[in-house]
Amino acid sequence: VRVDVRGRDELADLGGAFNEMALRLRETERLRKQMVSDVAHELRSPVTNLRCTLEAIQDGLSPPDRASIDALHEETLFLQRLISDLEELTLADAGQLPMRIERLDLAPVIHRAVAAAPPSSEHPQVHVDIAGTLPALQGDSDRLEQVFRNLLSNARRHTSSSGRIDVAARHE
Repeated sequence: VRVDVRGRDELADLGGAFNEMALRLRETERLRKQMVSDVAHELRSPVTNLRCTLEAIQDGLSPPDRASIDALHEETLFLQRLISDLEELTLADAGQLPMRIERLDLAPVIHRAVAAAPPSSEHPQVHVDIAGTLPALQGDSDRLEQVFRNLLSNARRHTSSSGRIDVAARHE
């Protein structure tokens, strides 16, 4: 609830501060609702895939073969990653996400992120081009690797299997 602010005294200042707080709370609540909606949307697809595949196996429409089990396993791993991401987001919002800031070489971080998504015929090829020697930087290598893995995961998801993903790093 906002208050009617009149005058230019301490009470008016307090009323203005109260109104500003109410505005921030309203925006925070809007963002929270949007995030809950986004999380529900992200969880709905893998859960639906799991349910439909399991129901098809139960009804005898699909055999419980290796391909079905592998697909179920992939969806389960995806859900596990989403839950882990939500936990990390909660820690980050609370200012409790541990960071290990150190001097690091970015090239090995990039190579580890690329190696975590092994090549397959179902995904586009990933080409890495690291030009020369990159300068050392300050950062958390685990968190940076996580950023690169997320970017690569998104790129793989949105690039056809016959496509190509280029990862380039250079000092400018």
